[in-house]
Amino acid sequence: AVTCCIVVTSPLLLIVLSLSTELVLSEVEPRLEILPYQEVLIRPIGKNVLITCHAIVEGKNLITDLHWHDPSGRVINDWGPRNQMHTMVMPGDNTLALIFPSLLESEAGNYTCTANFASSEKLSKTVQIETIIAVTWLDAPEEQYPILNSDYKVRCKVMANPPPNIDWQKNSELITPGGRYVVESDGLLIQKASESDDGVYTCRAIVIETGELAERNIRVEVSWYTCRAIVIETGSWYTCRAIVIA
Repeated sequence: AVTCCIVVTSPLLLIVLSLSTELVLSEVEPRLEILPYQEVLIRPIGKNVLITCHAIVEGKNLITDLHWHDPSGRVINDWGPRNQMHTMVMPGDNTLALIFPSLLESEAGNYTCTANFASSEKLSKTVQIETIIAVTWLDAPEEQYPILNSDYKVRCKVMANPPPNIDWQKNSELITPGGRYVVESDGLLIQKASESDDGVYTCRAIVIETGELAERNIRVEVSWYTCRAIVIETGSWYTCRAIVIA
């Protein structure tokens, strides 16, 4: 405990000193806090994203002009279309949310929250948003049918940013490239497919930078026959026959 003795000759001076002491003891450094608390937020495009800015001060009524600014420095409005980037006042005191209904790759950049404290002190806090493309299966049918004794590529074309690493499993066992198996950028090449190649193949995409792991199970069944598409002219008749050799 600290004991302080003040000798004064004026009651008015005593009141002023008492008020000053109280302000010093209760003073909190005014600042802005952004949540989630990360200097760089990494988020996939197409996802809903919400970031909040909260003023931490003594005397909450002293905060004015709480705004979010886009990477160009322009104030982001709260009256824009709901399907575009906008702000929204959150329940509670001095909290303003920045909302991306469907994050775009072009919306990456630095976003700054600003406010005025006691009409004189400018508060500011910045967060950087980086966008990624989550693993997307472009061409990976879940059922595929190689032809016996023919080369066949089990299709698995994947898109992601950062680019993914791809590996393969067959019936839950890791496939080691070599022999009749060749791992290519858009699939797994099986040379001279045989009945032993039947099974469930797992195409696995791993993005080291983001920790994303995605899998696609593909059932492969080697067939004895081929399928051929033909174009039939209007008004023409064709007979289709299938011969099964037991």
